[in-house]
Amino acid sequence: MTTTPNPSQEKKGYRPSARTIIAALLVTYVVLVAILNQDEVSIDLVFGTLNMELFFVIVVSALFGFIAGWIFSRQRARRKNR
Repeated sequence: MTTTPNPSQEKKGYRPSARTIIAALLVTYVVLVAILNQDEVSIDLVFGTLNMELFFVIVVSALFGFIAGWIFSRQRARRKNR
């Protein structure tokens, strides 16, 4: 006797969450903005001045923001689980 699979039991393809879609859109936006800004800029630091392309400033700032958000979300989750 063969049974036909119930449509609700069939495997469905990968469906990204809303968070994944938003993250992909934000990454795409940051990359596009960085690519469109190729000018060289001067950055004043506490101990001097740094000249670099705006592309790198945008990418490094985005990476620092991502890392900071990741660290703080892990700390918040750790505190919540106590």
